[in-house]
Amino acid sequence: MTLWQPKSGSADMMTLHVSIGGNRYEVDTVKGGAKRETKGAGKTTFQKTGAGAVFTIAAVANGGEKIIGTIKCGRFAAIQAEGG
Repeated sequence: MTLWQPKSGSADMMTLHVSIGGNRYEVDTVKGGAKRETKGAGKTTFQKTGAGAVFTIAAVANGGEKIIGTIKCGRFAAIQAEGG
């Protein structure tokens, strides 16, 4: 999972890939530069907790499957700016 929070103030964007058994589900709401095509739809909220965070996900994969849940990260490496 990747959460994008554009400095421009535009809406957050996300990529999420989930594999369960032999099935793969994808959500990609990222738009920028020449990339305009998205897959699925969704929203992720981010709540900082100590050195890490909790991500709450409500999404629909590119095949229509609902993905709802949380991801807890104990800590992060340094933030890396992408795409300018």
